[in-house]
Amino acid sequence: MISGLNFSFRQRLKLGFNNTLFGLSGTIFNFIYSIVIVRFFSPELWGSFAQNMLLITLFSLVTGWGNRDFLLREFSRNPQPTYLWQTSIISRAILFVPLIPILFFFNFTSTNTFIFLVWLFTNFPARSFDGIIVFERKFKEAIVIEFIGFLFTMTTILVFKQRITVELLMLLFATSNIIKSVIYFIVFQYRIFPSFKGIFSKEYLLASLPYFLPPFIGFLQAKSDTFAIALQLSEKELGEYYVLITLLSYCHATAVLAIGPFLKNIYRINSASFKKIRRSFISLGLLWSSICMAIIYIMLNFIYKIELPSYTYAIAWFTLPPYFIYYLVMQDLLRMDKPYTIVIINLVAAILNFLISMTLISLYGFNGGLLSCAVIQWLLLIGFQVAHGMKSRIAANSAK
Repeated sequence: MISGLNFSFRQRLKLGFNNTLFGLSGTIFNFIYSIVIVRFFSPELWGSFAQNMLLITLFSLVTGWGNRDFLLREFSRNPQPTYLWQTSIISRAILFVPLIPILFFFNFTSTNTFIFLVWLFTNFPARSFDGIIVFERKFKEAIVIEFIGFLFTMTTILVFKQRITVELLMLLFATSNIIKSVIYFIVFQYRIFPSFKGIFSKEYLLASLPYFLPPFIGFLQAKSDTFAIALQLSEKELGEYYVLITLLSYCHATAVLAIGPFLKNIYRINSASFKKIRRSFISLGLLWSSICMAIIYIMLNFIYKIELPSYTYAIAWFTLPPYFIYYLVMQDLLRMDKPYTIVIINLVAAILNFLISMTLISLYGFNGGLLSCAVIQWLLLIGFQVAHGMKSRIAANSAK
């Protein structure tokens, strides 16, 4: 009996580790790409490429339309995913119809729009398998497939390093997407293509809208300052800024990992216990933010070979502590079933971040973007604290 329990625990632990590794694989690979391109090529090349990668992520969120999380919910209700997955593909593919003329008309990218579209098109099927991967728990297979794509791209970069341009990098990433999509199709064809039954469904798009809006607006909020940097500063400055802001986002990710063990209990604890946990995370946030900045300093100076003044690191530090507090508050708002409160606060923050960034960057350049990021993080903390206090009082009054 005990042996069986230990085996079950090991299986769950292994499954959790593989799930985490799959979720982090894209982040890890992009981190390696950034080091290689900045060190062996130039910050300018990484800046130009990062600008296009940001746009790809933004438009892929649109064409993704809450694909993974919504499908996971629906798959749990109906474990026969064939029809639903095909309907998702067809319904979301229609979003390219208005998107293509918008891309050509406004010319968002500084590179060849056709190559940009090729990358965007190929990203669509590659990421359409995410929901089925999690549902089927095929994490090991997915990790191997993602690694094959990474290995192809990195090998080609190193082989053709004398000819690497932004356009070639984009084509390499597009080719990698095609390779991964083909392998994913082979792995999952028995589940998603025994027959073709998918149709376009407006109802699907409407039902999955609540799963699209939070990550989309959250991305805009997080990246508004980077978009403003891209509009006003050089590709070299954008490349350096993107490296720094990405490392800061990794520090934010550690807050999610730290809070993770408490999330199960957050649905059961009372107000006094919640406040006690929140106070603990204030201390943890201050300490961990300092440790993170020391690590970032070492990485920028000794790995990336990017030198920044000391006051830049001081400003960057102020972007970190608020997240440790308001992420916990966000989870409690979700417990109260208030997701749209989070969406509204993030939307206001995204608009303010872009406007403040445009103003401060014109005055202080690189550091203006960081200043805006720091200001927005503290405004988010205030906004979530106020909203949480109001919702808590309303809930308490309703319970009386």
